[in-house]
Parts: sequence; structure tokens; C-alpha cells
Amino acid sequence: MITNVLGAHTANPITGDFSFGASGFWIEGGNISYPVRGAAISGNMLLLFSNVEVVGSDMRFLGNIGAPGLIISEMEISGVD
Repeated sequence: MITNVLGAHTANPITGDFSFGASGFWIEGGNISYPVRGAAISGNMLLLFSNVEVVGSDMRFLGNIGAPGLIISEMEISGVD
């Protein structure tokens, strides 16, 4: 479960390619197992959004911009033990 990304402003607005630092929690069997820091996620925004399986009802705001939680079926993640 990714709860924070670093460098989201660095996504390429033309191609949609991105590479962000990420932190959050490792989920096993539907339960939070341990915190994760120093991970990296990468890919393409259009492909990422085509892999959205569930859109949550947990809208969160940062200033006047909001987004719900998403369950994404497939994503490139590295740096996680």
C-alpha cells in the first residue's frame, strides 16, 4: 500500500513516463505486515491508470486537490525487501 510518493512533479507530461520514490506498507494476506521506505515505482501514467481495478471512496485532499485510494493490478516496484 503506497501512502506517499516523492518526485511526482517529475513525471513527463508528454509521454506519461514516471519514476518516483515511494513509502507505505507491505500487505500480506490482506493485513499490514510492516512499513516500507526507500522503494521506487516507475512506469507510464496511461498504462498505470488502465490497470486500475478499484476506485475507493476514501477521498483525500492536499490543499484543493483530491484523489481516492486505488487498487492497481500491476505496477513496477523496486527496492523492497
